[in-house]
Amino acid sequence: VRDSKIIEVSRTEFMIPSAFIFLYENHLFLTFRNQTVAVWNFRGELVTSFEDHLLWHPDCNTNNIYITIDQELIISYCKSEETQEDGQ
Repeated sequence: VRDSKIIEVSRTEFMIPSAFIFLYENHLFLTFRNQTVAVWNFRGELVTSFEDHLLWHPDCNTNNIYITIDQELIISYCKSEETQEDGQ
């Protein structure tokens, strides 16, 4: 903890995730919600979202995600584009 400052983020911007992972090396965290992944910084700002990746399991948890030690690579089980278009 650097200081006692609290940063409040709008509920419309930051919906409660089903799981999250802190990326302490990069000072970021990943959130997982409704088969999507987003990256946030510690100021409560959305850094990026992976709109082209739809996680395979709707109730994703951290057991389905692998992150390399240097936190530069994330491996997850996603639906292919064909599967997304077919709705299966």
